[in-house]
Amino acid sequence: MLVALLLASCFSAVVFPPSLIPQPKSYVLDDPDDSWTLSKKTMISYPADTEGVIDVVNYFARIMRVSTGFAINISQAEQKTGIKLRIDSSLKDEAYKLVVASSSVVITACNSRGLFYGMQTLLQLLPPEIYSKCTRTDIEWDAPICTIEDEPRYQWRGVMLDVSRHFFDVDSIKKLLDAMCLQKLNVFHWHLTDDQGWRIEIKKYPNFHLKGSTSRYRPVPWHNDIPDGVQYGPYYYTQEEVKDVIKYAKQRQITIVPEIEMPGHSLSGISGYPEISCTGGPFEPLPDFSGTIDVYCPGNDKTLEILQGVLDEVIELFDSPYIHTGGDECVKTRWQSCPKCQQRMKDQGLSSYDQLQSWFVQQMANYLESKGRHLIGWDEIIDGGLAEGAAVMSWRGVSGGQQAAKLGHNVVMSPNTHYYLDHNQFPCDDHYQYICCLKPLYVGYQYEPTEGIDEQYHKFLMGVQGNMWTEYVWGEDYDMNYKIFPRACSIAEVGWTQKDKKSWNRFLASMVRAHTKRLEYTGVHQAPITLCATGYWARENVTTQFTTMTWEVTGGVGNAGPYQVAFIMTSGSNALNVQNVRLLFDDKVVAKDESSGTASWEETGNNIFKLTTTESGTGKKVKISADVAAVDASITYGQVILYYTST
Repeated sequence: MLVALLLASCFSAVVFPPSLIPQPKSYVLDDPDDSWTLSKKTMISYPADTEGVIDVVNYFARIMRVSTGFAINISQAEQKTGIKLRIDSSLKDEAYKLVVASSSVVITACNSRGLFYGMQTLLQLLPPEIYSKCTRTDIEWDAPICTIEDEPRYQWRGVMLDVSRHFFDVDSIKKLLDAMCLQKLNVFHWHLTDDQGWRIEIKKYPNFHLKGSTSRYRPVPWHNDIPDGVQYGPYYYTQEEVKDVIKYAKQRQITIVPEIEMPGHSLSGISGYPEISCTGGPFEPLPDFSGTIDVYCPGNDKTLEILQGVLDEVIELFDSPYIHTGGDECVKTRWQSCPKCQQRMKDQGLSSYDQLQSWFVQQMANYLESKGRHLIGWDEIIDGGLAEGAAVMSWRGVSGGQQAAKLGHNVVMSPNTHYYLDHNQFPCDDHYQYICCLKPLYVGYQYEPTEGIDEQYHKFLMGVQGNMWTEYVWGEDYDMNYKIFPRACSIAEVGWTQKDKKSWNRFLASMVRAHTKRLEYTGVHQAPITLCATGYWARENVTTQFTTMTWEVTGGVGNAGPYQVAFIMTSGSNALNVQNVRLLFDDKVVAKDESSGTASWEETGNNIFKLTTTESGTGKKVKISADVAAVDASITYGQVILYYTST
């Protein structure tokens, strides 16, 4: 059957809509019977007087040279054919217009960022093998004749990686950046310090990285495993390595936002400089995730002096407008008995320890503003009063972000209810460890950032972000990437695609048909769309008369709850009618949807069937059954996908 599926393209008479992730603002197929072909004669011409454009040209020329084997020459003089990059100052930042004709491709933007995204979309119009790391001579490099006008919904489309709990080398970070830019994610939030490790070189205060980057044994999961006695570290990035990563990210239009945690989650910091704690130590980084009551002392002037010195070096390295200073989960026990903290509260007229933290955050915000940067912190910085000018990253659900927006502060929505990538992806075991809670692909896609925020405050929403905490990451980048992707693809579409252009049906089909292949060619170890075995249909299995087909998907169902079955046409010339879809546990029907629908290359919206069961499928043989019939002829191929929705 799989062989038949692979051969199906030979019989296909259908031009499928392009599998674009994220979906552009406007896409028009101008001529379904014609195409533009990338060939050995293709040249890229570009405006030489535009900042950064040569980096864009070289980046994409290199990708195309590797996969196609073509020279892909570049020229400042515009050619009659080939790929033409143009500047139009009337377009918005990051916006672009892409026109594919039979003889040429024209991409227009107001700057190099827009040109970059236009080129990225052009690659997605080509076969997914364009991202291959080796030359492919068996591919026709055709793109449909079309016009695309596009711009992002939000300016902040991010992924956070915690390198404190689990360290990742520079090559792993670069691989993640490559995968991010594939779907126009543009912010990499680098969580560099925490209780478990300090991961960045600070030259003025070297004990931060020299003493704070090593723990007594390798991190182990909460509550269950026994320490192995193997020292973890010293692991940190030199400033030269940081510069290298920033340069690499900039070439991919990604801004890196560093995070230096304060005043809590700071045990690795006070391990190097115990004098800026409330007790004076001694301390060492946590080798586990048990937590600590020892944090920075806001009553000590020396604390401000040293941490502002740290920020000086961070500002010198990073060019991001925002510096993240954490601010979450600060245990204030030590402050209650610290004479310096008590004196600070008296001097400043503060009546609570939340206000003391707010005062501390305000000092850091003022310092960053004096250096031309802005502070952003987790939503706890609202408690006790939000510092003037500070932006908020909402993680405790959405209420913190809603509150901050109403107060006129910029907001990034990264709620643990939708965008915590250390949460379970599947309702059953995938042999990886997670902290808790089910957050499948569907949950991230359905999130709407503006919900609960009046329209007048929408202007304060900078965007969305997924967070990859690493308490339960034990492998190298394959473990981390498996949990990030494909869920980051849904975050990318929420952040880029206009609300009225979102469609789960189209998104799912785009992922299945092409986008997961692109990620594979990029070298990303990603989770499947679902954990279950995927069912297939082929022209040999169906006729124009309704017959019952059954697919075993054992392994894809764990807990009871709502599931959906999607029928996605992958090739062929005719659609498939579907009705009476059933979920079976050990051959017993436990849920059914008696409605009718059609699996088609068109975005019909009725190819998804809802199945809710009150029974557990754990340890049982799981099957999907449906009555199917080809439309007019039997040339049709596709996939049957069972996935958990949680709603």
